[in-house]
Amino acid sequence: MFTSKQEGSGQSHNPIYNLSLVLRASRMLRLLWFIPSLRGMLWTIANLLPSLIELLTILLVPIYIFGCFGHTFFGDCMVADPAYYNHTLVPLPGRNVTYLAKWAPYQNMLQLDSSGRGILMMFEVATISSWNVFMDASAHLCSSNWAARLYFFLARIVLNMIFVPIIGGYLLDSFVQKFDYYEKLENDKEKKEKEDEAKENEKLAIERVRKDVGGDGGGNGSNGGGGGGGGGGETKNDVESGETKESKLGTEGRGKTEKKMQSSKYKTLSEQSFNGCTHKVQLKQRSPLDSKEMMENRMLGIDADKKAKKFIQMGIDNEMLKERIGFLEEATRTAKRGEMQLRSKNNKTQLQLTTLREEILKLRQQKILSKFTKK
Repeated sequence: MFTSKQEGSGQSHNPIYNLSLVLRASRMLRLLWFIPSLRGMLWTIANLLPSLIELLTILLVPIYIFGCFGHTFFGDCMVADPAYYNHTLVPLPGRNVTYLAKWAPYQNMLQLDSSGRGILMMFEVATISSWNVFMDASAHLCSSNWAARLYFFLARIVLNMIFVPIIGGYLLDSFVQKFDYYEKLENDKEKKEKEDEAKENEKLAIERVRKDVGGDGGGNGSNGGGGGGGGGGETKNDVESGETKESKLGTEGRGKTEKKMQSSKYKTLSEQSFNGCTHKVQLKQRSPLDSKEMMENRMLGIDADKKAKKFIQMGIDNEMLKERIGFLEEATRTAKRGEMQLRSKNNKTQLQLTTLREEILKLRQQKILSKFTKK
């Protein structure tokens, strides 16, 4: 279907076939995904595509407005000369001028005879691509020279100096923010993987220690039973041989020394205290330590760190509670002071009322006396 080729050559002239070859070659872009630094940029660009489409839509509005204005006011004069492409036709008057030499090769596409071609010309002006060529050509072809130059100057200022920098700055800022967000996601992902791996290793270590401790516990129990039987045999022999009290004291002394030696195998790793609560962690210190004892020491150290963190958190919580209690006490004190002030004001008003009543009574008595004296 897509293999129609020219005779005598191995090249195809089917455009769909050529397009399929181009798209096939674009698969090499997938290799960029395997480079970590470029992967973040590709992810950022893919997430910026919706915003880019919206921004281009915003840029299309002033381009459309200026294209329509150009077609309305300069659509009769800023048009292509058909004689440039067909030499049998008579060229339009006033076209053989040096002002039109640069515009003439692409005048068929970049002209103002329609709104669509006017929009294409404004897009060229927005990219500062030969905008002065269009301005000189329109100024020469149209009767209003100053209006054509003003039109292209305004288009360049609005499109290239206002809209394009704003859109470029917004895209750059969005790119930086999206890229920082991608790096944050990658860092969180790596941190989570490390935490999961550490938890798995901790679980495996705890299971190994439990298995080792369980096996050794059974062995120690059987050894303890045999030791008990041996002890019974020794006491039987002592009773039979009539061991004296001094020999019994000697065995008790040996037992105490063995207990001291057993306790000297441990040492205190850390000690934390908080409001009367203390905890100690003892590790085996005899040398050399086997793998099981080393693992036990490691697990005990982890527990000690957890307990220390817990005590520190308890201290922080206690300080926060103390601050809260102090705040509440201060609030109660201020409330009590306000209550005392209100009481003092109440007492003052009561005294004033009593004094007023006494004065009223005195005035009444004086009036009564004055009436009697007049009679």
